[in-house]
Amino acid sequence: MKTNVFLPICIFVAMGCSQPNQKPSFETPLLKKYFTETERPLLAKMVQFTDSLVLANTKETQVEEAYHVYLDSIQSLMKNGDWMNYSFNEPEKQEFLFNLDTTFFIKIWEKSIPRIVKAKDTTLYSPENYFTHSLNYKGEYVKYLKEKGMENDFYKSVHEGIETAGDISPTVFGNFLLKHRELNFNDAENRLWASIFILRMSDPMELKVKRYLAR
Repeated sequence: MKTNVFLPICIFVAMGCSQPNQKPSFETPLLKKYFTETERPLLAKMVQFTDSLVLANTKETQVEEAYHVYLDSIQSLMKNGDWMNYSFNEPEKQEFLFNLDTTFFIKIWEKSIPRIVKAKDTTLYSPENYFTHSLNYKGEYVKYLKEKGMENDFYKSVHEGIETAGDISPTVFGNFLLKHRELNFNDAENRLWASIFILRMSDPMELKVKRYLAR
């Protein structure tokens, strides 16, 4: 599948130069508790990468609204039974994530090669260089969600869903799509959650296997 990587990168660079949107501060007391002084700029880098994706996808000029428009579009696609087109290009996302500092990466993510991959007509066993990424349910970010959820019902439900499923559960996924407009994405911690949610979304299995076999 050919994707236009150039456009998101251009917007990513342009955001750093022109600063058309409010940049959230990741110097909140709770984030400082779980992420070091050198790691918090990496939170900003990860969010700015996701900003560039949603801005390119929606053509919105304000990043806060761009997130809402993009999440609305996912909900609309799913209502219409379209499960093939709501995730951004997964190899592009993984290239970005896997090049982050390792210590920082594992505070949020896990990288693995599955033992078995099953598509409609294909079964792969421990496929070489077939990497998946998922939320590290034992990582610092999930610990942060637990503490944030002590004073926030939305994040309490997010943490409980992750704790039960070991990752972002279908219930958490659906609930966020329904309630995202209740959140202000100019707020650093809300925008961080939206970024992680979007970066975690995966391409359909059939598409991933087809892409893997066509390497």
